[in-house]
Amino acid sequence: MEFDPALTTKLDFTNTNIRGTLSTTIGRLTNVRELTLIGGLTGALPTELGLLTQLSKLWIDSNTNLAGTIPSELGNLTKLRRFHLKRNPNLFGPIPRTFGKLKQLRQIQFNGNQLTGTLPTELAMLSQNLLILALEFNQFTGTIISELGQLSALKTLSIQKNTAFSKGSLPTTLGNLQNLVTLKVSNSSLIGALPSEMGLLSNLEIVQLNNNELTGSIPSQVSESLTNLVILDLYSNLLTGAIPLEAMTKLEGLRLQQNQFAGLVTLPGTAPFKTLALQGNKNLIGTIPSVLCDIPNLKILKCGYGQRNLKCPGGCCYNWNGNTKC
Repeated sequence: MEFDPALTTKLDFTNTNIRGTLSTTIGRLTNVRELTLIGGLTGALPTELGLLTQLSKLWIDSNTNLAGTIPSELGNLTKLRRFHLKRNPNLFGPIPRTFGKLKQLRQIQFNGNQLTGTLPTELAMLSQNLLILALEFNQFTGTIISELGQLSALKTLSIQKNTAFSKGSLPTTLGNLQNLVTLKVSNSSLIGALPSEMGLLSNLEIVQLNNNELTGSIPSQVSESLTNLVILDLYSNLLTGAIPLEAMTKLEGLRLQQNQFAGLVTLPGTAPFKTLALQGNKNLIGTIPSVLCDIPNLKILKCGYGQRNLKCPGGCCYNWNGNTKC
């Protein structure tokens, strides 16, 4: 297939029957602004992609036979705004440090590959415009770098399910991300306490930090300030202390099961819960408001299992005391 380099500004190969390697002659299409390659690539990404300096969108997705590493030459694509490199299960190696030059980027979505190496500190150079950083389901090593706290425009940070991360704490510098709406760092070898600086993130709506080894209690700065939270997932950690969440009146999903919480549970009785899970915290006390049974969208209520001093309303949805189901 031939293209006129001077006239071609957009190429979209989405689930076509075209299969094979991407030719090095792709570098001749210097006026291309959008390039989408979904489902058919084999071989490695050619370094000549770095010659497409007019690109604003590069989307390489679901190519099961694409292999090799990410060419450092892609750091020359300084007009790039959206960069999706997703679900290419044989793509490996590190994120090139040259990506620090891509200062127009709004979105980096590199989830579902086999990328390795440490997160490059050069990501901090994207602070002015980057809105989405999604790196989940890879094999990154090292710890979560404090430089991510310099991405001041960021709204979504998702680096969950990188099980090769070394054990490390959640950086306190993330408290600088005051535009952040979504924070997902589950299954990522986190240890230590929840930083009180999280309480500065008043725009947060989704927090998923489950399946780590977090310790300590929920800081008062978090429980009192994150009033816009809709989803809070902290299950399967080593968290302790009480559960004082009465200020979180917008909660729809609260999953705190399988921790070591102890003491009083105080929940917002007016929250529009769909999921509430507290089981496996043996030393909780208090009463779960029976008004929760009147919430029309409540699908899962799990509490009471192994909790002698926590009173759960019987007969509503699924509850470990009453053995009833929705």
